[in-house]
Amino acid sequence: MVADHKFTKGDQRKTPKGRLLEGQCKENYCAFRLAEGEDGRLADTLSTICRKLMHRRDEIARIRHTDGRLNFYVGWTCGERGEIFDIALLTELAELGVDLGIEPFSAKQGQ
Repeated sequence: MVADHKFTKGDQRKTPKGRLLEGQCKENYCAFRLAEGEDGRLADTLSTICRKLMHRRDEIARIRHTDGRLNFYVGWTCGERGEIFDIALLTELAELGVDLGIEPFSAKQGQ
C-alpha cells in the first residue's frame, strides 16, 4: 500500500500542499485512502476492508504493541440513510486492533 500522506518523527512540518510550517513532526504518521462509498454502504465497506487486512493482523499487532495506533477515519457525508455497525463488524475491528472515527458532514456543507 502506498500512503497518500506520510511524515516521520523529526521531519519539518508542512501542509498537505507542501508549504513549510514551524517545528518538527512529533510522531510518525501515514494515511491511506481505502475506499469511497455510497449512502447506506459504510458498514459493508468497512467489513470488506477488515477482511482484506486480516492477513496483516500480526503486523498490526506489532504496531499497536509499540504504542502505535491504527484507525479508520471516515469522513461521512450524511444522506438519507443511517448505518448499523453490527457485532460482526465491531468484532472484526477489535480483532484487527483498529479504532473507528467518524466525522459526519451534512450535504449542505459540501455546497
